[in-house]
Amino acid sequence: MAIGGFVRLIPKAGKEDELMERLLDVAEDVRKEPGNLVTYVLRDKENRRDVLMFELFADQAAIVAHREAEHSIKKGPAIHAILETPMQVQWLETP
Repeated sequence: MAIGGFVRLIPKAGKEDELMERLLDVAEDVRKEPGNLVTYVLRDKENRRDVLMFELFADQAAIVAHREAEHSIKKGPAIHAILETPMQVQWLETP
């Protein structure tokens, strides 16, 4: 069973472009992870500060590996530092 996550991120005012750059960079790393099936970075068409990242992983082990990946550990704090509020994550699974 695959496991997907919607991650909602809202940057601090003036940090919208920086957040997108950082997320697109991280997305390239995530797509190379074993067990990552798909990763997209999406921005709301009307509210440009509302950003979603969708990630789909093969299984729970792939999520654990993702969280422990060097790029997640190194690049994550810089992303968190420019968020207005903590990211919100909704995990979903395929039937």
